[in-house]
Amino acid sequence: MSQSRADVERDSVVEHVLEVLRSLTQDVDVDPITLQTCLGDTGLDSVCVAYLIGEIQQYYGLKDALYRALVKANLPILTIRVYQLVDCVCEALVQNPAESEG
Repeated sequence: MSQSRADVERDSVVEHVLEVLRSLTQDVDVDPITLQTCLGDTGLDSVCVAYLIGEIQQYYGLKDALYRALVKANLPILTIRVYQLVDCVCEALVQNPAESEG
């Protein structure tokens, strides 16, 4: 069974988000980060989470689209699970295709 383009792109986003999170938490004693992990359980403070969001936006050329998608989700940022962050990235990529090219 072949994956759709959206599935492949989502897989790529998952890998990138997990890679950045693992990089930010490499010096923190936390359980392995999965798609079910809450951002608050990563040991990151709000400054690091802001950096995470900024890094992802820059990587995908989203300007502030990810931030807007997270605001739209209307959840406290530290209660968001990694899969919800990935969903917001994917939503921002779909809503802002011209911004994410390149």
